[in-house]
Amino acid sequence: MTLEKVNKTKGFLFVDKINRLLLNQAFKGLFFKKYLSDDTKKNLWVILCLKLSERCFLYQKFS
Repeated sequence: MTLEKVNKTKGFLFVDKINRLLLNQAFKGLFFKKYLSDDTKKNLWVILCLKLSERCFLYQKFS
């Protein structure tokens, strides 16, 4: 378990190397659902950085 800074938030998450991506996706899903409207979520572009492959992907998040 490691303590990592979460981008664009004021908090930290304890993450395991095996399920790091799953925890980040769950956190982002809850954050978007709570703080953003449906119209904003449909047009929001998110940068997803995969550390394992060292590539960044742009994708449009649809609700």
